[in-house]
Amino acid sequence: MNPHKVKDLLPSFAMEIDKPVHEVQAVMLFYYKTIRQQLTKLEDVNVHLENLGTFYIKERALDSYIEKCENIIEILSNNTIKEYASKEDYKIKLQKMKNMKDLLLDEKQRRKDVINKRFNNESKS
Repeated sequence: MNPHKVKDLLPSFAMEIDKPVHEVQAVMLFYYKTIRQQLTKLEDVNVHLENLGTFYIKERALDSYIEKCENIIEILSNNTIKEYASKEDYKIKLQKMKNMKDLLLDEKQRRKDVINKRFNNESKS
């Protein structure tokens, strides 16, 4: 596979649909912005995008960000309002990420169960 950069594809795609490049770029930027917002909400383990596939949250990235948040919470003090507000925001993010970690582990176990069930059924027949 040889992926192409989006900026290289925009002019040819704009010519195909007979629209200016800046309009196509604005629509694409809005689309990817919406996708990023959906992924950062941490409400689901995966996000399915039409014609692009399903995107999953990576466990290692989640673990490293949890560790980073824990370190930041330890460093911040309650002396100033700004630091206290940041600390509370990171606590909320940390809680969301820990919940997502649990969901991710549940999903991983579900996938393992499905694979085991599939192979066990095939070996019996």
